[in-house]
Amino acid sequence: MKNKSLYSFLLIITLLGACAPRLADTTPAGISFNGTWELLPERSQDVIVFPRAPRSDDNGEARQVGGANGGDRGDKEQALPATPFSAVHKSSAMTATEMTIEQDRLSMGVAYPGERYRDVDWGKRKLRGDTIVAGWKGDKLIIHSETRRLDFNETYFLSPDKTVLTLVIKLDGPRGNREFTRVFKRKSTDGQKVN
Repeated sequence: MKNKSLYSFLLIITLLGACAPRLADTTPAGISFNGTWELLPERSQDVIVFPRAPRSDDNGEARQVGGANGGDRGDKEQALPATPFSAVHKSSAMTATEMTIEQDRLSMGVAYPGERYRDVDWGKRKLRGDTIVAGWKGDKLIIHSETRRLDFNETYFLSPDKTVLTLVIKLDGPRGNREFTRVFKRKSTDGQKVN
């Protein structure tokens, strides 16, 4: 009887694994997000982001970091080092009014004005207790982050003429599910202004 139960359990796990979406770990030919992208507010949804908790500066004084809807982030004057994906980037992706993307076959970097540089490598990795999976499903880039309290899914895709980048953000957490769409127009590519 135990063997039959074990066999059934292993069969179910195998079938579930086969049903999980597979993401490609190389950028599809002809897809490039490279360039600077500017938010199209009339085609985008506002995202509500709660301010982050105050933190202590080197001098011991507390200050507020972050802001809602792409407002003043309070620390724009600081040069911030490149860091891997973290909660700060989740907020940046949701509130960005402009971003510059550098992409190659295996990864992409995103610069948000006044924020830390974001590195995203295709594949699966663990970072500070979070599981991050990034890759391609057809011509769509999917970045999925699982934390203890929240699943955060980003889907990026281009318009047929490759001048508009759409970002769909899905949040799944204890307070329910939410979905936001942010739409960006290509402002420049490789330093060349786009009309």
